[in-house]
Amino acid sequence: MNLPARATAVDVIRNSTGATLKVEGDLDLASAPLVMDRAIPIVDPGGGELTLDLTGVGFCDSSGISVLVKLRQLCDQRGWLLRTVNLQPAVWRIVVDFGGLGDYLNVG
Repeated sequence: MNLPARATAVDVIRNSTGATLKVEGDLDLASAPLVMDRAIPIVDPGGGELTLDLTGVGFCDSSGISVLVKLRQLCDQRGWLLRTVNLQPAVWRIVVDFGGLGDYLNVG
């Protein structure tokens, strides 16, 4: 049974060390560009910490994994640390267990 896609929202919460991107909905082909569009203006050269909060993400496909890797690369290029937090069990299985990206994405 196919479940309907959930609309995705990306909230930006700035703090003294950088920012948090709080993603709600599916992390997939439709939402990956939105996540990047919200992250690029935040991650300016000079460094900081970007926390990607995936509390509200229940589904992640290969496009979602791709955007996570691109976010890490963007952070590396601009001197930022990327932390990925609050992965739900289904997303954990895809990103960490199957994808082996836990260390690379600083999953905590």
